[in-house]
Amino acid sequence: MSESDAPEEPPQTEGKTWIAAALAFYGLALVVEWIVLDWREEFDDLEVALLSGHEAGLVPVIGMPCALIGAAFTAACSRRLGKVRAIEEKFAHHCADTSDVALAMLSVLCAVSEGLVVRFWIFQWQGFLASVAIAVVMALGPGVWALWPLHLGLALLLTGVVEAGLGLLPAMLAHALILYWSLRRILVP
Repeated sequence: MSESDAPEEPPQTEGKTWIAAALAFYGLALVVEWIVLDWREEFDDLEVALLSGHEAGLVPVIGMPCALIGAAFTAACSRRLGKVRAIEEKFAHHCADTSDVALAMLSVLCAVSEGLVVRFWIFQWQGFLASVAIAVVMALGPGVWALWPLHLGLALLLTGVVEAGLGLLPAMLAHALILYWSLRRILVP
């Protein structure tokens, strides 16, 4: 049998491979970020940025409404923007059998990893607008350029939480919940 005659992987297998690769990527990114935090001796700065002087009990009070707004925004983009809906449908076809545990792990790893890079380092070094721009650029890639309005809205919301002095942790919580709820909306009919 030649390579051209080899059967293609079924879409669900391909989707599971994609999810596993994303989990590995974000897991590795967090390890590298942890090493950089230690090397740059920024753990104290991170600790301050996580809560921005607020009580830890305010994290869900701030994060949950932001997550609800973000999830509603992503659902609205899906309903109103055909290209967004088409990308979601393709993703749903390929990743239909992904477990809730994998989706939750992916959501948390992505939110923490992106939060450290975009809303901690980039935000500290370059400010609000650069942080938003980098967040949008990081989220886009081949085949998903049409998602830019969605990612711009989410970047403005999540970076706005940090800009308002409400802390990095509520933004990370909101990001994880938005991503998880959006993935569930896409994958579970």
